[in-house]
Amino acid sequence: MTPRVLGIDISDASTNLVYYTEEESYRFPTVICRQKNGEAWFVGEEAYGNALSGNGVVTDKLLSLTGRQGTATLGGIKYEGRELLKLFLEHTIRISVEKSGGGFADRIVVSIPKVEKQLVDALTLCLTELGYLKSRIHIISRSESFIYFVMSQGKEVWNNQVGMFDLSDISLSYYELSMHRNAKNTTVFAEAENLDERFDLGILYSHPGMKLADKILTSCAERLLQKKIFSSIILTGNGFENTEWATDFIKLACMRRKVFVYMDVFARGACYRGVDLSGEKPIFQFTCICDGRLSATVSVKVEEKEKEYLLPLAKVGDSWHSQSTEIRLMPNNVQELELVVTPLDVKRKRVLRVPIDFLRDCLPRSTRIDVITEFKDEKTMILDIRDAGFGELNESTGARLVQEVNLWD
Repeated sequence: MTPRVLGIDISDASTNLVYYTEEESYRFPTVICRQKNGEAWFVGEEAYGNALSGNGVVTDKLLSLTGRQGTATLGGIKYEGRELLKLFLEHTIRISVEKSGGGFADRIVVSIPKVEKQLVDALTLCLTELGYLKSRIHIISRSESFIYFVMSQGKEVWNNQVGMFDLSDISLSYYELSMHRNAKNTTVFAEAENLDERFDLGILYSHPGMKLADKILTSCAERLLQKKIFSSIILTGNGFENTEWATDFIKLACMRRKVFVYMDVFARGACYRGVDLSGEKPIFQFTCICDGRLSATVSVKVEEKEKEYLLPLAKVGDSWHSQSTEIRLMPNNVQELELVVTPLDVKRKRVLRVPIDFLRDCLPRSTRIDVITEFKDEKTMILDIRDAGFGELNESTGARLVQEVNLWD
């Protein structure tokens, strides 16, 4: 039986919720309002309505507020951004459950514009406090949601590169998907770019404004799409709910490729990722490289039975924000750890050396070290090396080295 999976896409502008196998999506402006003379909370359009009527005080941009550990004062009470985000998620999920007629989700995947560890931790904590199991909460980037949405479609959509324009009230972004296939594996890449040419959707209410918006988008498409072979172009975001204003842009986008308009790409992509994680075996057989995923394998050089080999600490395509490793090694007349960073393009392989001279001088094979790793971001690994001693023969001194290792310049 397929578990009930909820995909959530959240940004400062809006939040979309989609349940797997259901056509309906539930969209809310990412705002919350506290009743002035009571304890009630309102979200989305209802929050705006109560604020306009003077019945409450509204706070918006909840994702940024949480990410920067900001606060907001409502009704004379100061709230942390995370508290407000938790209340917002609680209310929007409850409303979506009531409207869908189904139960609460068994697994939740949340898509955010850019993966940052502090924000990932805050979102995970919000959902665990709402009663969801941590093991069934996953935070991914919009780039990753884009990948899983595209790869869930027919092969004619993704046989070559796929481009996507996301036009919302506050941003204009471009996403591009490509893949590399060989006999052993398929690797899918996605990159995202926030375009400086963004514009206020309010200009679409006048004929001159529509012409200007069409001209801006057409110029972007000429720069981004020319001289590339695409299977398809996807348009998403509330700016494309009506495309009649974008005649020249659509004409250019449709040249020798298919164009699709989907309103809930990121929420549905998150949903497909949740289904993929729910089975005993993955449905999608590819390595994913995008924001939130590692673009290289990081290994430590070790020796066993007089043979040298590379022991992976993290692999290409792993989610760096949830990746941690702990291993025990025996340094035998070795003064440094040798880390090897191997991207898909092996010509860019790097060797990094981390001194372990903080250890006391010992006889060969008479001490051990614990090596613990986690990631600060996709380019920075935090290496925690501890003297583990060697039982009663050589008790641990408690010596420890914590160092940030820059995997790429």
